[in-house]
Amino acid sequence: MTEDIENKIQCREIIHFKGLAIKSIKTSFAGAKRRAGITRKLRMYDFRHAAITMMLSSGADLKSVSQIAGHSRTDTTTKIYQHTNTDLLRTQIDLIPDLEDEL
Repeated sequence: MTEDIENKIQCREIIHFKGLAIKSIKTSFAGAKRRAGITRKLRMYDFRHAAITMMLSSGADLKSVSQIAGHSRTDTTTKIYQHTNTDLLRTQIDLIPDLEDEL
């Protein structure tokens, strides 16, 4: 066995890194940001928000995204996470048929 696998087997903590227990996710996240040179305010929640927004913007099924987010109602997901962006607006406007073509 490699050393990494042995470390993982020996570590009984649910959350660990290289066999060492992570006691505080918040502290570990702050250290990871510092080591990566990220100086702006960035919370772990921001990753959740970005991931759900990107799924919706990419056309993912609303019901599935709501379930992934742990929401019991889809309107919760749309109220909190779905942001309109310029590309999405242009795509929707392009769906409107030209009036000249209809006459």
